[in-house]
Amino acid sequence: MRIGLDGYPLAEPRTGVGHYTLELARALALIAPSDQFELVSPAPFSSSALEEINHANLPNLRAVHLKTSRIRGHWWAVGLPLYVTKARFDLFHGTNFEVPFWNRRSVVTIHDLSALLHREK
Repeated sequence: MRIGLDGYPLAEPRTGVGHYTLELARALALIAPSDQFELVSPAPFSSSALEEINHANLPNLRAVHLKTSRIRGHWWAVGLPLYVTKARFDLFHGTNFEVPFWNRRSVVTIHDLSALLHREK
């Protein structure tokens, strides 16, 4: 199975969601060695994230930085759906609250509900 993961949280500065995303990707690649996992981001990955991915030495996990300067503002609506189609992912995991509107198998992680509970901020 080919699984894409939102790697955007692994850009600088890496936050708690970025740490979660990297640990999730490494754990999935470790427990499912016959599956392929790809972290995808329109922004460059932090050097520490790339180092950790390479150091994990998992041949079924890779990070792909898509150079999308012309469509970066439309990443979720255009860039990501185009890449997911091209990459032929069987599943896409939105690691930070969102996935594009599409007719594809996907999973989304909701870390908390503060954005809904405190809309004024």
